[in-house]
Amino acid sequence: MAWKVNITVRVKNDLFVQNPGEESVIEPLVGIRVVLFASTLNNGGWVAWGSGVTDANGTVKIIKSPIDKSRIGYKKARRFKYVVQFSNSKAKIVDGGLALRKSTIITEKYSGDTVDITHTYDETEDSRWTVNMSTRYKDTRSAQMLVGYSKIYNLLREWNAGAIKFQLVWPDGKGTNKNKGWSPPGGFVRISRSWFWLYKDKQWINPFKKMADDPEDSKQKIRGWILRELTHEAVHQWFYSRIYTPVWKVHNTGGTHDFLEDPSLAFFEAIAEFMAVQINDELFNVDPTRRRRVRSRHGIYEKFKDARKASGKAYFMDSRELRPMIEGHGRKYSNIRVWHKQFYRAEVVAANYLNLLILKNWYKYDFGDSFKSGGNYIQLSDGKFYKSTLRSELFRPKDLAHAIVRWRDRYSDKIIPERERGIVGFYNYLERKERTYRNSFSQYKHLLLKLGDPHYAGKVNGKDANSL
Repeated sequence: MAWKVNITVRVKNDLFVQNPGEESVIEPLVGIRVVLFASTLNNGGWVAWGSGVTDANGTVKIIKSPIDKSRIGYKKARRFKYVVQFSNSKAKIVDGGLALRKSTIITEKYSGDTVDITHTYDETEDSRWTVNMSTRYKDTRSAQMLVGYSKIYNLLREWNAGAIKFQLVWPDGKGTNKNKGWSPPGGFVRISRSWFWLYKDKQWINPFKKMADDPEDSKQKIRGWILRELTHEAVHQWFYSRIYTPVWKVHNTGGTHDFLEDPSLAFFEAIAEFMAVQINDELFNVDPTRRRRVRSRHGIYEKFKDARKASGKAYFMDSRELRPMIEGHGRKYSNIRVWHKQFYRAEVVAANYLNLLILKNWYKYDFGDSFKSGGNYIQLSDGKFYKSTLRSELFRPKDLAHAIVRWRDRYSDKIIPERERGIVGFYNYLERKERTYRNSFSQYKHLLLKLGDPHYAGKVNGKDANSL
């Protein structure tokens, strides 16, 4: 005779949901291991009954034939304890000591030889009044992150972009928004507990209010920013594993968000932001309109003019230094390479050129004839188009993600040379090396670079780009 125990594990997901209008959705934890114990005693006396991996419904079925003469003989009613491991083939959640996060659940006593148990992690409010509530909250957020990062894994695999198993340290930082996220090479995504929205005094508190274009404290607005940050850090892990590890200029701030960095680091940050937007648009219907905007020449100039280090010190002496550099005036700035030396070190430049690749009807936009005047973002033009036969968008996001992986794989040792690590190196690859895109991209590469840089010196259809 055997007992049949069916355990279903689910989570109330109010973060990684596909319909922004939904407050939450109940989703199964798929592919995780559940370890089962049983006991006829009120406390203790646990005997291992086996383990299994949950199916697509979040259910694991364990069959056990207890010995009648044992202390938990076949006919006796018993309680069950099961341990849920927050790990599957796509994502893994660990605690602060990097040990696998687990959740232990103890049931009441059951009679009979067929038992159906369902548990839903549903503590979504960060309350620390009791140890039990805090543990339930951690378990819920861990389950949500497992589900969310598994979805990102699935999408990258669908895009043929070399999906990796994501690893996240349970977000239990200091609880202040000063404790930002980071992803060390070969390590784990690390974020602060305060990244998740808080409900306090009957209102939602937005941890990213200073960063948002729209600072309104609505739960859906906050959700969009949280998703962007969580996905951004996951893409960093993907980039380390599949593309390259960038160069840090530790003599600046030691971080990755100085305005000017090594071109490899500028591209590293720009691609994380770019892909986070595309992934969240595809999976979670987060509106990416503002994040997809392409800056005009004037907009690029304004970003440089206002650029400051993390310490608050300006990079340039405002127009006195920046404008002569762009115009190429004066003995110090007579060589335009002085401008380019700075230009391609900026994340905003790399992001601009990535967004151009997926912009529909990009050739119909007015980028401005000069950096001196105009809006910060390009506008649809009523005037002359650059070329009426140009392709609408050159790439779909999935094509671009796939191309980035092929860029690395193009080299025999799968290591991109340091001099090629950056937006220009990626453009060069699309133009010269990638047979899938070479024919359709090579005729546009120099024009695209020219549109964002008033002093780009390349050729377009055999002509000096500066004469177009």
